[in-house]
Amino acid sequence: MHTATLPQMYFSPAEAAKYLGITTRTMAQWRRTGRGPTYARLGGLTSRVRYEKSQLDQWMHSKQQTQTVAERSAALDTA
Repeated sequence: MHTATLPQMYFSPAEAAKYLGITTRTMAQWRRTGRGPTYARLGGLTSRVRYEKSQLDQWMHSKQQTQTVAERSAALDTA
């Protein structure tokens, strides 16, 4: 009997960090400061953290930029 492999929907912090190309330390820092993608905590404060793949993708998409900081600053100065 062949069972199809389901796509992974939820990532541990280490898996999410790898997916985003950052360190697990950065993921933890983002959780503490509220800067990173949304996550779920399963249980109490010391419980497992999980990131939904679609939320990681949405967060990354929201970080896309078309200009550098210098270009945005220059555009604001001329406005």
